[in-house]
Amino acid sequence: MKKLLITICIALTACAAPKECCSQNFKKYFKFATFYAAANGGNSISDVDVFSVTNGLETVTVETPYDYNLALGIRKIARFGYENRASTFYDGTEESWSDGANVGKVRGLEFLFEVDYKRQQGNEYLDQHHFIRFVDDKYILKGEYLEDGFADIKYVETSERYRYKVNDKLSFNAGLAQRLSEPYGYDPLAEWMLSNGNIHYTYLALQEGYNVNVAASE
Repeated sequence: MKKLLITICIALTACAAPKECCSQNFKKYFKFATFYAAANGGNSISDVDVFSVTNGLETVTVETPYDYNLALGIRKIARFGYENRASTFYDGTEESWSDGANVGKVRGLEFLFEVDYKRQQGNEYLDQHHFIRFVDDKYILKGEYLEDGFADIKYVETSERYRYKVNDKLSFNAGLAQRLSEPYGYDPLAEWMLSNGNIHYTYLALQEGYNVNVAASE
């Protein structure tokens, strides 16, 4: 779905100017775009000792390595005049107010393609955030794909915004948004799953306060 959405948006944009060759379109769309790569890390969590007396006293040390984030992306998002650049170098965590506004700084195509490979609390994830947006005086069209591995969120979203300008101080805005994602839910029995795929119902019942009496008759 993500690749199809990106391909369609690029194809439609390229076909909008049939009198220009592909190389001219490429230079036009990527003019003022920024390629960036960033890496950062964080301290590891202290080790935890876990004790067990199943087969005698056993001690297991749970180690959580340090966090890190490797980001690679390209972005072309125009900032408003009152926005300050967050930092000298992009690291992939920047946000622009113009992305959520009903108007854009400049007319034309804006986009963001970013991939993050990270480790957080000992688990490794691949995060992605891509969007293409076309900005005009009266409307904004946007297609977006987001994947957050740590939060277990993945969706495709499209949005359309229309702006009717009465004068320089008054305008009316309306918009629609459509989102497609996999169903989300929580399986309360998943943590009681054994290695053979069965549920340990007896241990679950004991944890919930029930007792086992093998001498009692049914």
